[in-house]
Parts: sequence; structure tokens; C-alpha cells
Amino acid sequence: MEKRAKQFLHQIGKNRIRYIIYGLICLLLIVSIVQLIRKKMEVQTIAAGDTAVLEQAEFTNFISATGTVESAKSTLVYSTLANLVEGVYVEVGDYVEEGQLLARLDNQAIVGQIESQEASMRTASATGAQSIKSARESYDQFKYAQEKGLNSSINSAESQVASAYEGYTQAVKTYKRYREALEAGENIALLEAEYAYETAQKRCELLEKVGEEEEPVLGSGSNNGHDGEEEEPAKEPESGETGPLEKREWQLYEAQNKRDLAWAHLKAARTTVNETLADYRSAVESTRQAYEDALTNLEAARLAADNQLQSYARSISSAEAGADNSSARIALRQLKVTLDDTEITAPTSGTVTAVYARIGQAGSGLLFIIEDINDLVIETSVKEYDIGTVAVGMPVTIKSNATGDDLYEGLVTSIAPTSIKTSQGTTDISGEVEFATKVKVTSPGTRLRIGMNVRLNYITEQLANVLSVPYESIYTNQAGESCILILEDRPKADFYLVKELPVKTGSENDLVITISGSGVRAGLRLINEPDSYQALIGKEIKMAG
Repeated sequence: MEKRAKQFLHQIGKNRIRYIIYGLICLLLIVSIVQLIRKKMEVQTIAAGDTAVLEQAEFTNFISATGTVESAKSTLVYSTLANLVEGVYVEVGDYVEEGQLLARLDNQAIVGQIESQEASMRTASATGAQSIKSARESYDQFKYAQEKGLNSSINSAESQVASAYEGYTQAVKTYKRYREALEAGENIALLEAEYAYETAQKRCELLEKVGEEEEPVLGSGSNNGHDGEEEEPAKEPESGETGPLEKREWQLYEAQNKRDLAWAHLKAARTTVNETLADYRSAVESTRQAYEDALTNLEAARLAADNQLQSYARSISSAEAGADNSSARIALRQLKVTLDDTEITAPTSGTVTAVYARIGQAGSGLLFIIEDINDLVIETSVKEYDIGTVAVGMPVTIKSNATGDDLYEGLVTSIAPTSIKTSQGTTDISGEVEFATKVKVTSPGTRLRIGMNVRLNYITEQLANVLSVPYESIYTNQAGESCILILEDRPKADFYLVKELPVKTGSENDLVITISGSGVRAGLRLINEPDSYQALIGKEIKMAG
């Protein structure tokens, strides 16, 4: 019995331990479940500063640059005179009117030169009158003779022209008469020669015909006519010949000789006629040339007379120039200009911004700078990769450290057609390629001062009443869409539903990008950095503080 009791108690002890373990396990499970349920029931929070409300605003895109304030109207006042500065009458900051005296240079030496020059001119003027009178008398006499036809050279040349013309016309008449007589067959010598030849020819033909009837052998093989060519002289009968034909042969022989002599006379007459006609023609040409030469000589005589008259006129001008002392007057005028230059005056109205003139020092070089301090420009530049964007007329905003938060407006007025060059005139390739640019300050009454360094923004784009968000507010979802996270109001106060909203992106600058699309409107509250909250899409979230 006792033994069973011990076994029973032992068994009970082992079961208790097992039950305790089981109980602990169950307790742990219950605690885990409770914690999980509590965790699920907890709501995520987001700080109000991590959100922003979309509002319509002006969007601006710009290109930044730096520059220096300069005057749009800057005048450098120089002097080329080495005379010592005698007085300086303005200081930096003084406003001067155009023509106002700024400084004076020593002028005593120049005044003395002017007095000496004026005395010399008076003396020279008194001695020039006689030269003018003499030159004018020579001109008037020559001109009178020329106008009245009393110039001997011209008269002689005109006489030669008349004589040459008469000789020419006479030669033409003689030539024409002789040629016309020939063409009409009226030349006596030629007619007589032709008649003598024709008579002799007929005599020969008659004798030859008679001989042929009585003795066919007589005259056979001979050329009884000339046909324009000279024939051999008739053969003289041999001495001692006898017979019934001897007398007739001798007559034919004599007739042929007379015919040949007549032919020779005819040829000579024709040659003489042709040579005479050529001589007459040559006489026409020679007299025509003589007439043309006479005309040339007449023109030369007239030209020489005109040149002589012009020479007399130049003598008058020369005498007048000498008497008028033109060169001396020019020198005097230059001296007076130099005297005026000893008074340094303001070439324009404006503010004196620099004074380099010092009393007792040489006055040559830059003495003053006068600028319009109310008409300002910014000397700046545009980089090579922006030159296609920036243009003349583009608006610009201007800020300076010296003027704090003041924002001024400007306008691009010029962009250099070539990049900035070195002092040798070559393109500067030592750094970035830039193009010199000027920006006019259009804001009135600025606190900008000449020489200040400023920051510029070239306004390349301006949009009114658009919605824009920071770059980090946009992400790409799994569908490849550009999205923002927004907080939609819930019935409970300070509770919002996290929603994903696809958007279309537009213009952008260095800070923000414009958005649009279905559901995109002013008043939406967006999460600035959506990466930390994408897991909460579709869940409620509470706004904290």
C-alpha cells in the first residue's frame, strides 16, 4: 500500500511539471497573439512637415550666371596735351553738366604762338595783293585775245586747215574727172593708140587674106592677131629672094611691124593711164591726210590755248592762296583748337566716378571718367551650351549680396556674335567657351552700384497658375507610371488615407517639376518623400503635430 502510494505521488509530480510547461507555452502563445492583434490595431503616423498642399503658382525656369554692374553710358575724358595740369575743379561723386569745366592745363606757350602767327599773317597778306593783280591781268589779256580770234597759233592752224582742205577737194575733183573720162572712153591718147592698133591690125588681116587667096602658103602658121598678148615681130624676107610673091610678103612684113609698134604704143598708153589714175588717187589720200593733220594741229592749238588760259587761272588761284595765307590760317586755327583743348570740359552730363588729373603733372592721358549711375547694365556672359537658349530680349532677375533679398529685373540687350577672345585676338580656349553678354537693369531706383558683383537668372520659361512638386515627390510605380502619394481626408479628425496618384510631368527647373493629369488639382496634400510610405498605400495614417 505504501509502495503504491509512493508511486502515485511520483506520477502526480511528473504530470505537474508537464502541465506547468504546457501552461507556460500556452501563456506565451496568448501573449504573442495579443501583441500581434494590438500591433495590427495600431495606426501609422506622419509628421505634418513631411507633407505639403498643392497650390497653383508661377513656374519659372532659368539659367544662372554672374556679372558686374557697369554704367550703360560711360565716358572716358582724355587729353593728348603734355601741358602741366594747372587746376582740377571736380571730385569723385560730383554731378556735372555737359560742357562744364573739369580741369585746366597751362596755356602760356600756346598763347604766345598764336600772337606770333597772327603778326606773320598780317605781313604776308599785305605783300600778296600785287601778285594777284599781275596774274589776273595776264589771264584777262589772254582770254580777250582768244575770244576775239586774235590767237596767232589758232589762226595759223585754221589757215592751214583751209589750205589743206582746198588741196584735198581739188585732188578729189581731178581724180574723179580723170576716172570718169576713162570710164566714158574719152582719153585722147588712149583712143589714138587703140585706133592706130586697130588700123594696123586690119591692114595685116587684109594682106594675109589676099595672100591666102593667091598663095595659101603665105602667112601660114603665123599669129595675125594679138588677142591681148604680144606676138613675135614679123620675119623679114631673106635678101636675094625673088618671085611673084616677094612684093606682097614685103608689104605684109611692114604691116605687121606697124601693127606691133601700134600694140606697143597701146600698152604704153594703157600703163600711162593706169599710173596717172593711181597718182591722182594717191594725191587724194595724201591731201586727205594733210587735211586731217591740219585739223589735229588746229585742235592741238586750241587745246594749248585752253591749257594756257587754265594756267593763268591757276596762277590767280596760287596768288590768292599765297595772299590769303591759307596754310598760316590752318596753323592758326589748329593753335586755337589746341588752346581750347587746355580747358578740359565734360563731353556729357553725368556723375564723376574717377579723377586721375593731378595738379603739376602732365595732362596727357585719361583724366576723368563720367558715368550715368542711374542707367546700369550688367557685364556678364553666356556659356556655350546655353547660347542656343538665351536670346536678346529675354527677361533676367538680378540679386546681389550687397543688397540682401532685393530682387531686381533686367533685360538681355546684346550677345556677342563670337566667343570671348584673348588679348591677342584669338579665341580663348583656356576654359569654358563663353559669349560676352549685356543685361540692362530695368527696375527703377535700385540699390545697385557700379562695380558690384551680382547673380543673374536668365528666365527661359514662365508659366502662370500651374501645379509643381519637388523632384523627390515623384516616383515610378511597377506599371512604369510617374506617381505621387497623396493623403485623402477621412471622417476621423487627423486621419488620412494614403493613395497613389499617377501624374503627367511637364516643365522643370533645378528645384521643381510641373505636374498635371486626372485628379491633379490644387488643395491636394502630398507626401514629400514617398519612398518611406509606399507600403502604406490604401491604409489609414494619422497626421502628427
